[in-house]
Amino acid sequence: MSIVISVVVPVYGVEKFIEKSLRSLFTQSMTEGVEFIIVNDCTKDSSMEIAKNLATEFPHLDIKFIDKARNEGLAAARQTGVDMARGKYILNIDSDDWCEPTMLEDMYNAAKGGEADIVVADLWLSYSDKEIYSKQDIVPDRLELIKRIFELKLYPSVWNKMLKRRFLEENNIRWIKGVDMGEDFVVCTKLFVSAPKINYVSKAYVHYVCNPGSMTQILSRKSLDDLIAGVKIVEGYIADLPERSGLADSLRIKKINDKAVIMGGARNMDELRKFAALYPETDAIIFDNDILPYHYKLALYFASRNYLRVTKGIYVFARILRQIRQALSR
Repeated sequence: MSIVISVVVPVYGVEKFIEKSLRSLFTQSMTEGVEFIIVNDCTKDSSMEIAKNLATEFPHLDIKFIDKARNEGLAAARQTGVDMARGKYILNIDSDDWCEPTMLEDMYNAAKGGEADIVVADLWLSYSDKEIYSKQDIVPDRLELIKRIFELKLYPSVWNKMLKRRFLEENNIRWIKGVDMGEDFVVCTKLFVSAPKINYVSKAYVHYVCNPGSMTQILSRKSLDDLIAGVKIVEGYIADLPERSGLADSLRIKKINDKAVIMGGARNMDELRKFAALYPETDAIIFDNDILPYHYKLALYFASRNYLRVTKGIYVFARILRQIRQALSR
């Protein structure tokens, strides 16, 4: 049987999660005509040893292991797997998440039934003490879909989306090497800008394992730079669209949330001053944001007035409060 689905799984530093993740894929109700492409991004732990040992339990499956010559990050690892894919459809899964057993079968049936370019499913947000069902409200209007991505009303992820390989190739949709934080936001925007035919499955399959740290966790400087680079790339995607003015207004929602994350990652006052100067067009809508907690709105407000020590104090207070809550919940 020809390959109809390629499942791409990048691997780096997930030894605690990878067995559950891959087992949930290898035991899918549909495995005939499916290839599993496991991309080793030069992980330093035992993730690949665990993966290869698990694969011996499933000798009937088409499982390929790709060892990259050097670590290039999540975006490049995803693209390596996609470049190797032979399936008509591609599904990207993160190696610390796990999936419901009928995911491939249900999504493929939805794809082939309407010759869809993209099949979108709902998702689970999995925390240590609870799971939250996230319904993805898909509408036929391309402009509205892009707005919903920008306004954080649709989850900007690729792992709940089955993608037609030919659609990716024809529209030159690729993961951008080096942009590893928010990389799916960039790709999802280009997906919808390219006017795909979308089918929607009103069921959640992927359990997205959420990091217990908050938005103010200490991120690497590269991660902060990736967030900034991603927004700039997306602005380029929408620059030539007739609807760019309305989209720019929606993009301010994404910018203001990113700015809150980026300022929280500042190591010193010089960095905080630099990050506070980002996206000045969002200053006017700080308190119109329905997503950010109020204390982060205050942090943004004081930053916009150049009261940076107050801003820093709010972030420090929020981090200490989170640590206390985590200690009490143990």
